[in-house]
Amino acid sequence: MARLPHAQLIHTLLVALPATLAANGAQAQVQYFDHVPTAAEIRVALGRPAPGEARLPSRPTSRRKGIEWHTAAPMGESSGSSGQGLALPVTFDPGAARVSKASMAYVGSIASVLAEDPSLRLVVEGHTDATGATRANTMLSWERAFSVFRVLVDRYGIDPDRLQPVGKGSSEPLRPSDPADAMNRRVQFRVAGTAPA
Repeated sequence: MARLPHAQLIHTLLVALPATLAANGAQAQVQYFDHVPTAAEIRVALGRPAPGEARLPSRPTSRRKGIEWHTAAPMGESSGSSGQGLALPVTFDPGAARVSKASMAYVGSIASVLAEDPSLRLVVEGHTDATGATRANTMLSWERAFSVFRVLVDRYGIDPDRLQPVGKGSSEPLRPSDPADAMNRRVQFRVAGTAPA
C-alpha cells in the first residue's frame, strides 16, 4: 500500500482540526454496534441502504441484538456530516492511538462498504470518555480518529480525500449519565457527502 504523502497529511490536518473544535448544538442519531456489523447494517445505519434493504427506525425505540440507538450531544456543523451515524467500539493499544488487533475487523467492515460504494465519503470521529483533561482528550480523540483514517488509507487503499478525521474528545457522550462509561470511548462514522464522479 502506498503511504499518505507528507503534503496530503498536512492538508488533512488543516481541514480536520477546525472541524474538531466547532459545535453548533445539533442533535444526532447514532446506532452503536457491539458486534462487527455487516455491510448491509453499515449502509442502513448511515442512511444509504441498497435497493430492497430496510431502514432502521428513525427514533430510538428499543435495544435490538447488538444495536443501541442513542441521541448524541452537540455535533459540529463544520464537519460537513449528516446527523445519522454509526458508532463502533474500536479500541486502541493502552496509552496510544494505535488501533488494537481486536478492532481491525470493525475497521475492515467500514473499508468493505467504502470499497463497494466509491461515491461514499465519511467523517471519522474519535470520542473519549470524560476521564482526564479536556484538551488532552480532544487531542487523543483526534489522534485515534486519524489512526483509523491511516488504517483505511494504508491497509485498504481508500482514497484519503474520501475521509475526514475529527476529534470530539468527551463532548458527545453516548451515555451522559455515566461520563466514564466505556461506550463513550468509540469511533463514529458519518456520511460527509458524495465524492465527485
